[in-house]
Amino acid sequence: MKNCKKIAFLLTALALLTAVLTIGIAAEDKPALDIYAANLSFEDSVYLMYAVDAENVDADQVKMLFWTKPILQSDPDAYVKGTEDYVGSDCGDVTIKDNTYKMFKYDKLHAKNMTDVIYARAYVEVDGVAYYSELSKYSILQYAYNKLGYTGTATDSDTLQEMLRNMLTYGASAQKHFEYNTDRLATDSFYQIKLEGGVLSDGCAHGLYLEGEQVRISAAVTDAEGATFFAWLNEDGVKVTNFTEATITVGTANATYTASYAACSQGLMFILNDDGESYSVTNIGTCADTDIVIPATHEGKPVTAVLQKAFENRSQITSVIIPCSVTSIGTSAFYACTNLTTISIPDSVTTIGNAAFGACHNLTSVAIPGSVTSLGEAMFTACIGLTSVTIPNSVTSIGERAFHSCINLASIIIPDSVTSIGDDAFRDCVNLTTVYYGGTAADWSGVSISTTYNSNLTSATRYYYSETAPTEAGNYWHWVDEKVEIWSSGDAENESVDDIASDPF
Repeated sequence: MKNCKKIAFLLTALALLTAVLTIGIAAEDKPALDIYAANLSFEDSVYLMYAVDAENVDADQVKMLFWTKPILQSDPDAYVKGTEDYVGSDCGDVTIKDNTYKMFKYDKLHAKNMTDVIYARAYVEVDGVAYYSELSKYSILQYAYNKLGYTGTATDSDTLQEMLRNMLTYGASAQKHFEYNTDRLATDSFYQIKLEGGVLSDGCAHGLYLEGEQVRISAAVTDAEGATFFAWLNEDGVKVTNFTEATITVGTANATYTASYAACSQGLMFILNDDGESYSVTNIGTCADTDIVIPATHEGKPVTAVLQKAFENRSQITSVIIPCSVTSIGTSAFYACTNLTTISIPDSVTTIGNAAFGACHNLTSVAIPGSVTSLGEAMFTACIGLTSVTIPNSVTSIGERAFHSCINLASIIIPDSVTSIGDDAFRDCVNLTTVYYGGTAADWSGVSISTTYNSNLTSATRYYYSETAPTEAGNYWHWVDEKVEIWSSGDAENESVDDIASDPF
């Protein structure tokens, strides 16, 4: 890489202006630092360069701090003076688009370091108070991916593109030769994960990852306006999870996830719990909303429960969003909410009381959280709008009358974790024709199923789960792209089932 002709290319701005509040200095006079841009420069070696904008402070006092490993706290402000690995080299001033910036460089890169991620923050101390820019996350790999068009707009220079491809090949060879980070070679295929309204485990909102990597994402329970977190959404606006902190698996394409928030309902009634540190929702109170959004906090304390009968017989309610601070939903909490069509239950909920959603006639589908261990008595009784249900593999028992009189229920997925099914659990489920079971025929025979009015369940066509193509005759199914697919027999094509889908077991 030595003796290369100097090339300097500016990239997209990586950080926004940091607003730091400090007692004793007017807001408009506070020092503010911004890493305006970062780029890769080529001289006799390759290094990263940073242009820093400094306001209300002597630019000569500004320093650049570097970290070669992430501080895994999902907090960009964990990167502070005293924890850094290096202090950057001051390269003087540079003028970009008629503006003057302070330049710094990180020059501790070698061929084997092309996939190394460097974290940087500009820093200055005034009267004993530290001021920082927002956190920058950068690498040679990121620069190359931007310029090659994998994560940004490709450069028009064919020679630069050729050089970058050759650099990545050379870098991967160096990694192999020095046995350095060979599980993340520069020539591997990386995909960008980008977050809107949240951060990754390293405190940044973007990163390059390999297919199959597990990536932790997190968002605040409430946003700056006090709205309650609703869900993480993908690029298509489809809910990925309704938990503020979640782990996603990297696929084979760049992906952006957005933290979505909803304004909280006003007028709900609460009661302070016995611990004195949390609240429960007790009643709809004066709230006239048809779309109920339960707040994550009340008077500065978390809302952890929806108490029994809290919304019973409230026919005006059409949808409900429950925040991830809630861990329990009481008996008959939403009983006879006859116009309720959708409800968002977070994975934080571990307990759902008997008849919690009974007689919710217009409820068409429910995503039961994977933290619930049992479906209580009459939980969905007379939910005549239900057509399909997926029971998560955390559930071990289905209580009495759980789906009694769900007359339009046509199919159900039951995991092999279920060991008992109570009396009348599927009584009068006259249209139940298909059961997708998560285990084998032998496993099914071991499930204790009450013979009292469960013939609709036991007489339905049953498919057993098989991860690979079965070698013996029978009815089998598996997951394909989070949808149920029936294994074919002979030369017939596999049949995809479009009306039932959820997260795989």
